[in-house]
Amino acid sequence: LAMFLNQVLVRAVPVTSSSAPSPPFLLRQVSFSAAVPSLDLDILCCRLSRRHRLACLPQSPADALVVYQRCQSHAAAEVASEIAAAFTGASVGEEEEVVCSGSLVAKAVECGLRCLMLERGWSFVGESIYVQSTFAVIEERTDLCALNVEVRSGLNDDYEFVVSPDAFRFTALKISDVASSSVIETFQQIKEVSLDGCNLQTACAILPTLQEGHVIGFSELPPSGQILDSFTELCSVKHGVETNYSYHAAVKLTRGASCEKQWLPSPFVLQGPGLQPSPKSVRASKAMSSMRSFIESLKAWNCFGQSQLVIKEQLVVNCTATLPTWDKATSKLAMHTARTENSEDLRLVHPSSVTKDQSLALDFRTPKPAVFSSSAAKFCNTKVEIAQSLDDAGTGDDTHSIKHGCQSQSVVLTSSFKSQITLLKPSFGRSKRADKNKTWFSSDRVKLAYQNHHLEISLKQAMLILLIHQVQVF
Repeated sequence: LAMFLNQVLVRAVPVTSSSAPSPPFLLRQVSFSAAVPSLDLDILCCRLSRRHRLACLPQSPADALVVYQRCQSHAAAEVASEIAAAFTGASVGEEEEVVCSGSLVAKAVECGLRCLMLERGWSFVGESIYVQSTFAVIEERTDLCALNVEVRSGLNDDYEFVVSPDAFRFTALKISDVASSSVIETFQQIKEVSLDGCNLQTACAILPTLQEGHVIGFSELPPSGQILDSFTELCSVKHGVETNYSYHAAVKLTRGASCEKQWLPSPFVLQGPGLQPSPKSVRASKAMSSMRSFIESLKAWNCFGQSQLVIKEQLVVNCTATLPTWDKATSKLAMHTARTENSEDLRLVHPSSVTKDQSLALDFRTPKPAVFSSSAAKFCNTKVEIAQSLDDAGTGDDTHSIKHGCQSQSVVLTSSFKSQITLLKPSFGRSKRADKNKTWFSSDRVKLAYQNHHLEISLKQAMLILLIHQVQVF
């Protein structure tokens, strides 16, 4: 089942003492004369970021960037000096302003947010997922809060957070789940076993990256040359994942740049895809709890030593009227202000405002696939793509790009053509039966046959109009 389908756009801005814009970010670059161990650099940068509440971004093997605000200049100089002292031949550049680099500002805010969430008891897994769990044994098969957060640099010094709240469960993959009794007995004797073949039982996801793979073996001690101390330290400092273990698991990754065998502490190997959606009965309420916790964290964040953040607006996106809303467990989110004059520039589809007096309704239903008519395909054996959505056919520019097997032509859509095109839009509405005792073979079947006949005629008319316009173009 898919997770993180709902999206909420949260816009925030640091509080300033005047109406002047927020001060720019500053930058110090630490350059290395030779390649440095990426794992050691990542651990050091994470420790310094959390200690000094600024962004220390490793760019191994070439350099590291320290991004901060003017009030953090002294701490930034200490951080740069400490990084340079840790690696031979490193040099520290001069202080400079971050100009016209929204991606670097977003990376810095993302680093600061990760430090904030770790301090508040969340763990960081995958590329942008926060979970309210340390993946301890006692948390298995319990419903836990989760957030997927994308950070962007917005307009007018705003910080934009695209948040997808959800709830999940997890189960660590144990040797008893995939090995027979004879294999377990062998493991107890020689302390190492290998598994034959890959199947659904051996499918897993590993922490903290959530990469997918298959378990192929177990060992009480890591093989020679495998040192996991630095790896477990990074998981603790950067990801907040720290657990006890008594044996190791060998995993062969199925995706990514490397498909090599990787040894991991056994609790870092989760069954299946790793994060399993919670049951529908608790999923919405847990997701709302995740969202509220995130908003509270943002309000309490002393962002780069400037001040606390102010939430300017919250917008629900991707919750359109084409899917039925699931309103079992909605909640109200407090707002500081309503929409701003720049709120229409969302670069997202179908935003709907969530104001102080409205409820945030999360929809966890799986979207239904689009309906395609085989009769229309038989009628016209031409591949047609309409670049603009059918929902926008009545607004904006009336010139649509129609692509077929040979070339691309521009067709001007008339009002009559639009009215025919709207007939192609599928409907998922269900009519209620007036009388449950009536048999399906009597009225419903006749009604369904009539609707299908009418739809087939409408499709043929629409496709005929498409051909006529193509002929006019030629």
